[in-house]
Amino acid sequence: MQMYECKKKIFQINKNIFIIFFLKAVKKIHSLNSQISDYQQLGHQITAMFEWIRHTDNTLNARLKDDVYADDVPAETDVRKNRKFFQFYVLISFFL
Repeated sequence: MQMYECKKKIFQINKNIFIIFFLKAVKKIHSLNSQISDYQQLGHQITAMFEWIRHTDNTLNARLKDDVYADDVPAETDVRKNRKFFQFYVLISFFL
C-alpha cells in the first residue's frame, strides 16, 4: 500500500511539473508569435516608406526637370501638413 501511495505522489509531482513547463511553453510561444507579428508589421512599414521615398524622389526630380519649384505648389511645402511624411519621419526617427 505504501509503495502505491509513493508512486501516486511521484506521478502527481511529475504531472504538476509537466503542467508548469507546458504553461511556460505556451506563454513563450504566444510571446514569440507576437514578436513575429510586430516584426512583419515593421517590415511592411519599411517597405511602404521606401516606396513613398521612391515616389517622392521621382516627383521631385520631374518637377526640377520641368522647373517647378516649391513656390509653385505652396500646399505641398508645409511638411507638417503632409501626413505620410510625418508617419515616415516618426518611423525613421525610431531607428536613429
